[in-house]
Amino acid sequence: MRVTTGSTYRNFTSSVNNVHLKLNKSMNKITTGAAYEKAADSPLSYYIGQKIDSQYQDTLTKNTLLTDVKNRLYQQELGVRDIQLTSAKQRPRCSTAELPPLPEKLIFRPSKKI
Repeated sequence: MRVTTGSTYRNFTSSVNNVHLKLNKSMNKITTGAAYEKAADSPLSYYIGQKIDSQYQDTLTKNTLLTDVKNRLYQQELGVRDIQLTSAKQRPRCSTAELPPLPEKLIFRPSKKI
């Protein structure tokens, strides 16, 4: 087998490129926090990550829904207060002195039979 300078140089450059590629992948994993690049690297980790992401998205959706419900309840409370204030202003205020006397038929008088 004959070793030439050209083949040595090609092997060296491809080896250096492979080392740089691995270094770049490792640095990318460190900066992104991802322990894997694709599902084939770690299928179990991928599906666990997908499950966590799904739970997070579900939590965000429910949080938005709770905010909407709180806002709706607040709006309903404002409506009830407005109705109460309006009815209080329209209702005439009267004291018992201004009430007419009850008719004799409506007054309850117990019998004195003992």
